[in-house]
Amino acid sequence: MIELPSAYFDLDRMLETGISKIIVGMNDLTSFVFATVRNSQWHDMESPIMLDMLRDMQDKARMKKIDFAVAGYLNASFIQKMNQMGIERILHYSSIPEIFDLEIDHPDHLKHIKEESKKLQRSTHDTARNVECIQEN
Repeated sequence: MIELPSAYFDLDRMLETGISKIIVGMNDLTSFVFATVRNSQWHDMESPIMLDMLRDMQDKARMKKIDFAVAGYLNASFIQKMNQMGIERILHYSSIPEIFDLEIDHPDHLKHIKEESKKLQRSTHDTARNVECIQEN
């Protein structure tokens, strides 16, 4: 995953390792390129700089026959540009209603599932720790 400018600049060397896919993490890469935070006026995925970087990476991936995609919290305008460039996209689930103008009956269901999974992991960890304590005594 390319999320840092240093990874972008080291891409040629990475391509020689036999990787089969490049995924560009647009939110982090944009933040680091512009030294800004998300939702800042300077965090611009559609800037000429970012689009040139994407074209460069896409061209290198094509030459090596490596799958190429971008991922992140993407908006409709950016997705349209990626369509024009022929770049695959991986969307964060929370972006889907806005991008496709959809209403979802339970928009936070995945968030709820994640929270419940974390609780279960913690309780499982606590149970294992309790068993260890009992066995020690």
